[in-house]
Amino acid sequence: MKQNEFQQYVEREIEDDLPKSALAQALAYTLKLLPDMKTLLEDGSLEIDNNASERAIKPFVI
Repeated sequence: MKQNEFQQYVEREIEDDLPKSALAQALAYTLKLLPDMKTLLEDGSLEIDNNASERAIKPFVI
């Protein structure tokens, strides 16, 4: 799913939901972060979190 498709989906869903609901708040938060998520949405090989990095350095920290 491309960024503009995802953005259209979020905008469509936020219109259909109650403004104070948890889903509407999550969708509004997503819209706010969407410009920064562009690279992640364009390249599906990127990880959404850094759990692998944290697990790799854990033995050195403990």
